[in-house]
Amino acid sequence: MTDRQDLSHSGCNPTTPTGGDDRSRLISTLHFLGPVTALETVDCQPRPFGSQRLVVLLVGSGPYLSIYQMRSSSSPIDRNLIIRTKVFDYHRIHHITHSRPSNGSTTLTASHLSWQVICFGGDRFSISTIKVIDLDGTSRDSDDELTGPRVLVQKFRSFKATDSIVDALIINQDRNPATLIVLLTSHNQLVLYSYVDETQTLSKVSLLSSADRSLLSSGKILLTDEGDHDCEDFIVRKLKLFSGSIPGSILFWESELIYRRTNSGDRFELIDSCSKPISLCGHKGPVHDISVSRCGRRLASASEDRSIRVWDLKYVSSNPIVLWGHLGRAWRLRWKDDNILTSVAELFLGLPSFIMELKV
Repeated sequence: MTDRQDLSHSGCNPTTPTGGDDRSRLISTLHFLGPVTALETVDCQPRPFGSQRLVVLLVGSGPYLSIYQMRSSSSPIDRNLIIRTKVFDYHRIHHITHSRPSNGSTTLTASHLSWQVICFGGDRFSISTIKVIDLDGTSRDSDDELTGPRVLVQKFRSFKATDSIVDALIINQDRNPATLIVLLTSHNQLVLYSYVDETQTLSKVSLLSSADRSLLSSGKILLTDEGDHDCEDFIVRKLKLFSGSIPGSILFWESELIYRRTNSGDRFELIDSCSKPISLCGHKGPVHDISVSRCGRRLASASEDRSIRVWDLKYVSSNPIVLWGHLGRAWRLRWKDDNILTSVAELFLGLPSFIMELKV
């Protein structure tokens, strides 16, 4: 789907009803103006061909998602709107996450990439596949002009989760056509789904509850390589979970995703592999965001109390680094690398959002 899509057309085709009645079909949306509620980028060419780099930008604004194809070079950035579509009936898109781009080949000269995208907000999540073809830019149109890379977007499918979603993880498999989707929900539960892209069907596979059922305001799921076991009929993947609660604590626990191939079919299961979850305390208000550095050693948290706290996960019993400077509640955190942390706070007295970048 490469052409732009009118806003009156919903991009979701839910298997679980997402609300609405026949009267809503009588009203056609011509334009939507609202704040940007989620942003995500996908770098399609870590090693770009030529001087240009292709980046796909995903912008959530209320229930609408806009996807841009952006080329950056020495000239100003070229933006091209690929699609704007409504993925939810009423819910806002609060987060966007994606799988790692893959071309199904180990060669660096492959001319296409594809990846899954999940948008979620509240207890709704929507899934699609995005493909970039002709990455090497060798295709030509009818006038024998080079067309360059093209972005194709499948229609989004919307589903209803068992609870409000705080984080999502997509796991692609080499030996199974199904994509695994892990959701962390607001009552500290992990829910595992199996999604088949060809038929666009979703099935719930497993559910795991943490011993601590505190209400969550944020969370992070990490897929690690630690302790992985991989053979033809038995695969184990280790998950690390960080749950930021409304009271202000952060629960660090672990799970294992087990895949078994049996005569009756493939089976997936989540098990609790953490004998004693670790609670990180110190914040005096809800934890709004959690970010883990690339090396996986440092965890940073942003809170209602306007502070940023940085823990060393190798020595979790030690006191965290406490950073102050924001005049309003701290909303978002991002690690630039393993040492540079950027945090963003809310508007304060009409001033722009405050961005703080520190070396830790």
